[in-house]
Amino acid sequence: MKETAGDRPAASPPSLDEREVGLYEAAAVTGFSDRALRQAIHDGRLWAQWGRPHNVGDGDRRGRTKPRWLIAEAELDRFVAALPLCSFPGCSRPGAGPNATCCGAHANGVLTRGRPRRGEVRARISIGRRRWLETPEGKAWKDSNGERTRRWYGTAEGRAFLKRWCAPEQRFNRELAAWAVRNPAAAKRAADRLIAALRRSRGGAPRKTQLHARWSAMFAGRDAELEELLASDGLSRLRAIAWLDWQRHPQDWPRDKWPASRSDPDDIDPVMIGGASNRVKKALQRGGTKPLVP
Repeated sequence: MKETAGDRPAASPPSLDEREVGLYEAAAVTGFSDRALRQAIHDGRLWAQWGRPHNVGDGDRRGRTKPRWLIAEAELDRFVAALPLCSFPGCSRPGAGPNATCCGAHANGVLTRGRPRRGEVRARISIGRRRWLETPEGKAWKDSNGERTRRWYGTAEGRAFLKRWCAPEQRFNRELAAWAVRNPAAAKRAADRLIAALRRSRGGAPRKTQLHARWSAMFAGRDAELEELLASDGLSRLRAIAWLDWQRHPQDWPRDKWPASRSDPDDIDPVMIGGASNRVKKALQRGGTKPLVP
C-alpha cells in the first residue's frame, strides 16, 4: 500500500547537515509550480512538514521565522524521480500535477477533453487565432495548409469524404447536435431543409454533384450524340455540352434564367450560350478536371 503523509510517523527534527528547502525554493529548483507541489503534499505524493526551518544559522533566528512547508532535498529528489510523464498527448515532460500533467494548460486540456466549450470561450479562441493568422508565421502556415488541403480533396478519399459531408442527412445530424437542445426553432428549420433535400433527390432537380458528374462524362467523350454533334457542326466542346444539356434537362436550366431563342424554341438564346458554357466550365473545374478544360 502506498504510504501517505498522514500515515508516516512524526519525523524527528532534521540535523543541521540535512538541507531543507521551502515550497517556493523547491518550485524554482524543479521547475514545477508551487501550486502543483502544494497539491502533491496534500495528496500524499510528496512528504513535507509544516514548521520553521532548522538550518537557519546560529542564535535564536529560528524562532523569528514564519512557519512554512519544509521539504528535505532527498525527499524532493525521490518525488521528482518517481514522477510519470505528462498525460497530455505528445508531451514528454514529467507530470507533477494531480492528473499527471506538467502545467496548467495541459491539465486543462486533459480535464476538458471531449467536453464542448462555452460560446464565450470559443469566441476568445477564435479572436486569438485570427490575430495569429495575420502574423508572417500564421500566413505561411495558412498557405501551406491550404495547399495540402486542396491536394487531399483531389484524391479519391477526399472526394468521398466531401460527398458524405455534403449529404443532407449528415448536415441535418450536425445541425441537430449543435442546436436541438438550446434552439428548437433551428432544429425545425434543419428538419425542413432535410425534407426538401430528400424530395429533390427522389424526383426533383439533382444535386450539384450529380449535375457535375453528368457534365464530366460528356466532357470525357462518353456521350455518343455529343460526339456526333461535334464531328458534324464543329462546335467547341463546352458550348456543345451546354446546348445539348439545355435541351435534355430543362429542370437544370430554368427557362426564366436561360431563355429559348425567339426564332427557335428548341434552341437556347444565342446571347446566353456564352454564359451557359462558362457555367459548364466552372463545374468541370470544381469537379477535378481543371487541367483538361481549355
